[in-house]
Amino acid sequence: MALAGIDRGDLYACDVISAECKGSVLREFPSQYLGTTLNDIQSDARNGVKDARKALKLLNDNRFKK
Repeated sequence: MALAGIDRGDLYACDVISAECKGSVLREFPSQYLGTTLNDIQSDARNGVKDARKALKLLNDNRFKK
């Protein structure tokens, strides 16, 4: 189930990881963002939160996709 073509803002990070990412992403993913929606993570990343930027990178970078 590829979620890339739809608006993913209301999805939770843990759901996107389980559907699209390699299992190794969970080792590096900031735990405080696992139960957070992508919109909230993007908002924090725009505000300069380092862990939020890392979370977005792990979710969006093709190197970490299944």
